[in-house]
Amino acid sequence: MLTPTPSCYSLPVVAPPPSAWMRIVFPSPGFFLNDPRVLVHVNGWCAYAGSFKSGFDVRFPLVPGPYLVIAALDALVRREKRYSVTAAAGYAVEVWLGYSRTWGSFTDAPRIAHVPLG
Repeated sequence: MLTPTPSCYSLPVVAPPPSAWMRIVFPSPGFFLNDPRVLVHVNGWCAYAGSFKSGFDVRFPLVPGPYLVIAALDALVRREKRYSVTAAAGYAVEVWLGYSRTWGSFTDAPRIAHVPLG
């Protein structure tokens, strides 16, 4: 059996800084009788699963390129919205989700901003 030598662990492993970030924000909607579960997926990866009433603010690094953000409310009837977002190198793309009390779903178009990193 081979055992690693101490020199294998002496060099610090430093990951390169991410070239882009995504931030998805949903402010708390205020008074609400129920608290449906919210699911947010980015290209199939679950970015958030939790409370609707508490709101959320999630951030994560990613590779520049196009992304599909799916925001869903799991209530009596599942409602979801799909948004196309493009991340650029050196920027954080911010996706601000809104809620329509009239339709009982997320708004058709989120507010999207590109903020320079650093």
